[in-house]
Amino acid sequence: MTSTQDPAGGGLPAPGAQPTGYNRGVFSRIDHGARLSLYRVLLIPLVLALTLAFHPWTWGGSSGSAGPGDGYNPAPYDTSTDDGSGGFLPTDTATTDPDPGTPSPTDDGQTEAAALDALITQSADSRAKVSAAVNDAEQCGAGLSDDAAAFQDAADSRSSLAQQAGNASMDAVLGGPDAALLLSTALSRSADADADYARWAQALAGGDCAPSTTQSQRDFLAGGKDSTKAQQAKSDFVDAWNPIAAQYGLATRSPDEF
Repeated sequence: MTSTQDPAGGGLPAPGAQPTGYNRGVFSRIDHGARLSLYRVLLIPLVLALTLAFHPWTWGGSSGSAGPGDGYNPAPYDTSTDDGSGGFLPTDTATTDPDPGTPSPTDDGQTEAAALDALITQSADSRAKVSAAVNDAEQCGAGLSDDAAAFQDAADSRSSLAQQAGNASMDAVLGGPDAALLLSTALSRSADADADYARWAQALAGGDCAPSTTQSQRDFLAGGKDSTKAQQAKSDFVDAWNPIAAQYGLATRSPDEF
């Protein structure tokens, strides 16, 4: 049988064979093992891209975790805690103190205020005796010597009370130290007036006493001046004391009371 020839005189190529000079692809020139490695390298970025594009919580899985599709609402970013470099500033969780302008009474304050109030009460007792002695001496009563003794006792008592008030500890009471100092001044002025009246009564007891002249005596007039000073000092004290007394449940006072 005669072989078939192509017009150029060459034989036909074997079945399945590529023509001579055929330009094979790049991948066809790489061996099988190298191609598998290259496929893996190209596949990894593709898988990562798909994972980022489709988050697991968007599928509504059965795990029950909340996602953007079922009511998930992340907390807003608080810029006040950002220190400007990506970090966060510490949050102050300490509780604030109460308003220092309206402090609550303390046990120590109660004790100190009550102690100062007791000094006022003792001075009030002396005042009652002094008032009775003045009325008797003005009328040249039979007890002029007793009146003089009552005035002197009051002077001694108030001098002692003034010293106690000046030394009183009032640090636990708001405004307490100032109030104690004002009370000390008021009691000291009252003691001066009592001493004046003691000398006045002694002079009346030692000589002829006439009711019409008792109030013109030198010591009586001195006592009146010191009493005026004492009264002003007492007014200053009660202005400072009465708010304290009200805060601690103690009696408020008036200048004529002690």
